[in-house]
Amino acid sequence: MSGPAIFLPSRETLAMYEGFIQAYETRELSFDETYRDICVLLSGSPLLGPRLARARSLAEPLEKILGGSVRLTGNRFYLTSPEGNLEAHLVAEGHRKLASLTHLVLNGSLLQNSVLFWDEPEANLNPRLVSVVAEILRKLAAFGIQIFVSTHDYLLTSELSMAMEFSELFPMAESADIRFFGLSVSPDFTVQTGNTLADLTDNDLVGEFADHYDRQSEFMRRLLNKQAGASSVKGERK
Repeated sequence: MSGPAIFLPSRETLAMYEGFIQAYETRELSFDETYRDICVLLSGSPLLGPRLARARSLAEPLEKILGGSVRLTGNRFYLTSPEGNLEAHLVAEGHRKLASLTHLVLNGSLLQNSVLFWDEPEANLNPRLVSVVAEILRKLAAFGIQIFVSTHDYLLTSELSMAMEFSELFPMAESADIRFFGLSVSPDFTVQTGNTLADLTDNDLVGEFADHYDRQSEFMRRLLNKQAGASSVKGERK
């Protein structure tokens, strides 16, 4: 990969954009440099000509979710829809993250051969949108953007895993080479790799969901046994 590298932190930056770059460069702030870097990238104007047409094909699914387009007016971001302009800080945080991604696509920051690092894209995101985000990630990857996602979300990892497990059912435009990495620091630092989520044999995501299912099944068994015992006592009293 020879293009630029972009890091999207788990905390969105669209609402804090106004005045952030100047404040970061002139004052002591409790934010690391990655927030300043992403604000600089967000400051870019939209592309023009054929490059904008290609970028818009990637941004349209995101704009459909948002219900409008992202605009930088002055030093403030807005979500523009048929109902009017909505200031970024009034938009739900999960949607602001998608709006940031949309603007980065349209202003050319996310180009073919670039690299995207996205920390916990599911944070503060409506669960109904997780499958859509997985689809968008696949489209960006198929476009030629290398993507690294760090996540603790079972839904997102499962959606991406299904794209590999049932790859013949996914359109070619959405196909992407996906790899999974499981990191562990206890007792020693280890890395597992696999083509699907199931290939990670020591996986806290899958393990905890399996434990949750077992606990739920046990509670249900105990409740049914308790109800059956109460019915038996009532029958004996009669």
